[in-house]
Amino acid sequence: MSTHRYQFTVESIRCKACERRIRNWFVGEPDIESVTVDLTSKQVAIQAGREGLEPALRSKLHSAGYTPNP
Repeated sequence: MSTHRYQFTVESIRCKACERRIRNWFVGEPDIESVTVDLTSKQVAIQAGREGLEPALRSKLHSAGYTPNP
């Protein structure tokens, strides 16, 4: 199985609570292998077990209260 990396810039990430919320929002999701949030660069990196998930991941971030930049 190959791993696919998805990267998003999320300007509204401001603190450790935001980081935890985003990471926890993806816990238990099928195909998600890891979620990394970098507060300094406001980047969210998601490792997933399949390709084609970008629209679903954007939607999931939005439903958590964060809008990824295009």
